[in-house]
Amino acid sequence: MFEYICKDIAAMLRYVPYGLLIGIPVAGCLLLLINRRRRKKEQECLSWPLFFLWCIAVCIMLLITLLSRESGTSGTLDLELFSTLKINTRNNAYVAENVLLFIPYGLLSAANFKRSRNLFCGTAIGLITSFLIETTQLVTERGVFQIDDILSNGLGMLLGIVIYHLLHFLVGRKKQK
Repeated sequence: MFEYICKDIAAMLRYVPYGLLIGIPVAGCLLLLINRRRRKKEQECLSWPLFFLWCIAVCIMLLITLLSRESGTSGTLDLELFSTLKINTRNNAYVAENVLLFIPYGLLSAANFKRSRNLFCGTAIGLITSFLIETTQLVTERGVFQIDDILSNGLGMLLGIVIYHLLHFLVGRKKQK
């Protein structure tokens, strides 16, 4: 299974330059708009390095989930819970990859947006994001709408948020010493 995951991650690395190419200008425009609005409301502005990383991660995630497949290759529904698990090693790798795909999204969402730091709210955001991606895959026929994907992506989001809290805790402890 680890071999499949490494092979797939290596193949998906080709989307990083496109994610940078799209994510950086999108992040710049969004950051200007968001921080302008926050200043008017006298709220704390977003950190530009973390927001840029978040935008790049989102762009890469969308490129991988929506554009890595040919249009018309699928467009089916799989509403059976845990149907992809234990079929074979390849499918188990797909489940693990779905979890891994959303960990940076969860971590960077929590780093940028206070609402995402709440485990329940942040996980709900991940589940909604995943649902929208799965729906888009179904409509554009670029993948299979799978409940398992939504759950594994939600788990990845949750793990990313937990990692954020662990890092926040560890950094706080170092500052106290």
